[in-house]
Amino acid sequence: MTRKILVYTVFIVASLIVVFSTHAQKLVYRINYKEDSIGYMIAKKSLSNNKVTYELETRTKFSLVLSFNHTAYYKAEYENDVLTASLSEDFLNEKEQSKTTATLQHGRYTIKKDDEIKTESSPIHESIAYLYFNAPLKGEIFSEKHGQFCPIRQVASNKYELIKPDERVNVYYFKNGLCHKVEVNTSMATVYLTRIK
Repeated sequence: MTRKILVYTVFIVASLIVVFSTHAQKLVYRINYKEDSIGYMIAKKSLSNNKVTYELETRTKFSLVLSFNHTAYYKAEYENDVLTASLSEDFLNEKEQSKTTATLQHGRYTIKKDDEIKTESSPIHESIAYLYFNAPLKGEIFSEKHGQFCPIRQVASNKYELIKPDERVNVYYFKNGLCHKVEVNTSMATVYLTRIK
């Protein structure tokens, strides 16, 4: 009888460790262009032991002169609050527009953007995918898509401006520690992401 209780206790403890060591959070955003809803974005944060993974998946369909289907995917993996790997993929009408990866090895990042490879020695603590679950603490943030740091500054309570390499500005609004709205300025249009869940 004692052995059965011991086996049962070990099983319960092991099950609890699995439950508590893996935790996930999901945010859903509606994407609007002018007054129309053109798509959605899902932001995910998952924890497993001392590793945190952030993912963004965006799907939009819109018409300017022509009709466009746009999808984007970001993934950023952190260990002990340092980015260890990231991926950004961008597709327009199912054709890949860009792909960027960053991998940490021996204290340096190898960053590959399309066919260009460069290195970065500064540790990365915050990135775009990270931004949906955390207000920024530093004056710059790593862009998984551009493969470089971008300036970010607080302009009001819970409001931050991110300056992209093309000098366009994205505006992030936070509520209760999470990003609840984003104004995204692109070369084609300005779109708004609003958290709905």
